[in-house]
Amino acid sequence: MRTHAAAGVPLARTPPRFPVLIFSPGWNGCRNQNTFQIEELVSHGFVVVGLDHPYSSAVTTFPDGKTVQSTLADHWMDFSSDEAFEASLRTHDTQRTSQLQIRTADVRFVLDELERLDQYDAAGLLTGRLDTARVGIFGHSFGGAVAAEACLLDSRFRAGIALDSVLFGESAKEGVAQPFLFMDSDSPDPTESENRS
Repeated sequence: MRTHAAAGVPLARTPPRFPVLIFSPGWNGCRNQNTFQIEELVSHGFVVVGLDHPYSSAVTTFPDGKTVQSTLADHWMDFSSDEAFEASLRTHDTQRTSQLQIRTADVRFVLDELERLDQYDAAGLLTGRLDTARVGIFGHSFGGAVAAEACLLDSRFRAGIALDSVLFGESAKEGVAQPFLFMDSDSPDPTESENRS
């Protein structure tokens, strides 16, 4: 316990506040798909919140124990050629746009709830501990597009990262004002025969 030097009076210790990161998974991904990255970030003092997007993540379990599975197709992007990729984007444009809107609303709702919990958490675990002035978002694959869209629509997200992602929606057209990192594999594109196997 610290004391005031002049009076010898104990000073109350202010609990630390931790920056927050929100993680959005890929198309049918789950909140724990990038556990190794999340563990590393937590070890550096971040609070990381991973989302399962109901009916989009492979499996989502609600607080009451109800479990729902994804209603999305397993794969919808065809990378076998540039033409096939463009065709798959056109074919699935409506579902992709709808999912981007839903998932962006999900991450914004989660941030609203984190701000509320920082103000008052009935369990006392998070009250005054979340630094909601320092919030970032990152996502893998489709989650990276969600991260960019969330940054465009909500200035509370101060930075974003897209991991192996292609951007969609308004953020792909307009860009974002926040610092934003793209991290992609430098592996060569698969050959035609590898795509068929």
